[in-house]
Amino acid sequence: MKNLRLLVVCMAMFALLFGVSCGDDDSNPATETNCTDGQDNDQDGYADCADSDCAGHANCQTVCNFNSLCEPASGENATNCTDCATNPCNNNGTCELGENQTNCPADCSTNPCNDDGTCDAGETTANCPNDCPATGTCDSPAALIDQVGCGLNEMCTIVDQNGNIGCGAEGVVADYGECNGTIGDCTAGAFCGADGATGMCMPYCDLTARVCPGSGVCAYSFTTTAGPVGLCAAPDGCDLVDATGCDAGEGCYIASGAGDTLCIEAGTIGIGAACVYSNDCGIGVGCLGDVCVELCKATGDCTTGTCLNIGQVATGHPDVGSCG
Repeated sequence: MKNLRLLVVCMAMFALLFGVSCGDDDSNPATETNCTDGQDNDQDGYADCADSDCAGHANCQTVCNFNSLCEPASGENATNCTDCATNPCNNNGTCELGENQTNCPADCSTNPCNDDGTCDAGETTANCPNDCPATGTCDSPAALIDQVGCGLNEMCTIVDQNGNIGCGAEGVVADYGECNGTIGDCTAGAFCGADGATGMCMPYCDLTARVCPGSGVCAYSFTTTAGPVGLCAAPDGCDLVDATGCDAGEGCYIASGAGDTLCIEAGTIGIGAACVYSNDCGIGVGCLGDVCVELCKATGDCTTGTCLNIGQVATGHPDVGSCG
């Protein structure tokens, strides 16, 4: 019994001493003194609304969890939760008004449409028709030239190597600039085509009118699933006979009625054989009529025969003739 009595007395004294100790230490208050500072004021392991001391505090009477994400499914809104005042993201899988790829990647990373009436970056006619309405139909060579049928930030373009036409995201490389061969490299109205050893952003052109922007020439034809369309290229100013100014494996060919010249991968048809296009023939050989003829500036340029018809082979090249 003495041991039991002593234990009770000791416990009482411990409780008394503990009470005095807590009362004298102002740095560790007995209750949570501030329910909005994010601190565990009474150091009991619970801060702010997580501490039962704050059960009656106004800020703790809402469903707000103060995690910087607006979660309306849990009852949070701009009135009862600061999460919604600064970040409209609700992580519901839909990119809504106020949400974007920066403040709400979970909702807007795969579908950037926010239906705010403006065609924003990343929004297209395909993924956001309300913000990026289309005009006309992108389904023909004429639509490629006139750039109709697609929304803002989109262009009517050849979408694959099979020649299908459709809407795609607009690129950044300007007309006649060098591109890497990827569909979508170029700005609206142009296609990244192979111009010799490098790619060039070639504006579309009508094969009858053959009008191109800037100093370009309507020199190429591309067959789409809806018919052929022309492609413009920037003249190289190369030499028809010796192909100076062209890369290895390229020949210099006439590209316009005015005599503009382009460096193009050299053809393989030899002298005297039938041809259809200028670059059917090899380096230093031109398609004159429907036959590949050797070009020259002087008799010494000819493999056989003499240099004839000087000035009559191509407009703008009075010093070029054919060997015969």
